[in-house]
Amino acid sequence: MNTITFWLGSFALVLVTLVSSCSHEEINHALQVKLAQEEVPADAQALTSEMRERIQNSKTMTVDQKQQLLSLQAETSSKLVSARSESLKLRSLLIKDLTRNNYNEAEVDLIKSKLKTVEDERLATIFSAVDRVNQILGRESQEREQYARDLVFQEHGRN
Repeated sequence: MNTITFWLGSFALVLVTLVSSCSHEEINHALQVKLAQEEVPADAQALTSEMRERIQNSKTMTVDQKQQLLSLQAETSSKLVSARSESLKLRSLLIKDLTRNNYNEAEVDLIKSKLKTVEDERLATIFSAVDRVNQILGRESQEREQYARDLVFQEHGRN
């Protein structure tokens, strides 16, 4: 009986893995199609304006949800502007250091480390905002959000 249970459990695990894998591949393909069709926003301000307009014109959100989302958007935008500014300064320093005659490898390594930290914080800000939006709208799915975070951090070399 234990052997049968083991094999049934193993089969179920393989089946779930295959279904999950197919589902992930289908979602990935659909996302790639959407990305190919998506126009690049002119700048961060255009994206912010579109977001605020979508929130304000929503017919399914309550007034309270709209207010919370607009407040979250302003807070998140401020943090992202700050992170972008810091990232640009670090990249500027990196370019200057790389093109100097008196190249300082230790300084370049420190700049790279600080740049990675800033970019990780920027991503954390975005993911935190996504979590908060889902909470405000009553769509909590911590497993999916953790999965997305893990994928991004794997791509950026962070565990």
